[in-house]
Amino acid sequence: MALLAAIFPSIEGSPEFDELIDRYPEALKNLFGIAEGASITSGAGFLDVELFSLMLPLLILVQAVGRGARTFAGEEDAGRLELVLAYPVRRRDAVLAKGGAAAANVIVLCVVAGLVILAFDPLVGLELDYGKLARLNLAGGAIRNIALNAAFLAADRDEPVRMAHLLQSARGEYLKLEKPLAEAEVGGWV
Repeated sequence: MALLAAIFPSIEGSPEFDELIDRYPEALKNLFGIAEGASITSGAGFLDVELFSLMLPLLILVQAVGRGARTFAGEEDAGRLELVLAYPVRRRDAVLAKGGAAAANVIVLCVVAGLVILAFDPLVGLELDYGKLARLNLAGGAIRNIALNAAFLAADRDEPVRMAHLLQSARGEYLKLEKPLAEAEVGGWV
């Protein structure tokens, strides 16, 4: 991800690069997830095309498949499978535990990717204010709903996610939860 972030300044705001992308066939644009009218030379467009549409899903998929394949095949290869299955644990429980560990591995990878994106936000200019977002007095599940709804709102408008999308989503989530949304939580978002 650091390598992707290091590449961005070389194409940031380049009209020539946007013209090149506009000349791509539609099938190629769809393959790489380049939306109509989106600019790969903006921070949000670059992350969308390079990270979210290609590299991150591929990285997570490779990690999940590799980890899943190593659950018992790795034990067999190391000659420890008989030992693992000889414990007084039902095989179903052993499989579930190994699957849970693989899922936890993928979740950790996703969290690390999110933290890296937060760290490189100033470089690519997503213009999200995480200090303001942290003022929300909600549980993690509700915050996830806000982020997901904001992403859908932005995608519906063919725009990158901005604070206005998050504000609209936060208002909707607070209404759904029947909680009052204090001005102190969202003051200065837009």
